[in-house]
Amino acid sequence: HDVQVNDPQIEHAVIEWSNDCNGDGIVDYGQIISGELADVDGDNILDSCEQEIGDLDLSGMIDGADIALLLAYWGNPNAPVGDLNGDGTVNGVDLAILLANWGVIVW
Repeated sequence: HDVQVNDPQIEHAVIEWSNDCNGDGIVDYGQIISGELADVDGDNILDSCEQEIGDLDLSGMIDGADIALLLAYWGNPNAPVGDLNGDGTVNGVDLAILLANWGVIVW
């Protein structure tokens, strides 16, 4: 039967969802909470799933702040941001992608 949220017989409830926008098989919210992946703007959506390619800080423009973030994670195989081509490491390919979009205004 249908159950109402205020049903007096309901003592506990579990809310479950399976948002996995990056397709890695792990619920995104858990990765945000653990700090494994970034959510700079705090909207509970992985930044990697909502950013334009290269706008790493989600400022709306691909600029020096983005290159600083990319360089901060250079060579890191577990970087929360910067791996723009998804090969598992922040490297020269990612830098080339960012530079190809340099100056683009996202919004």
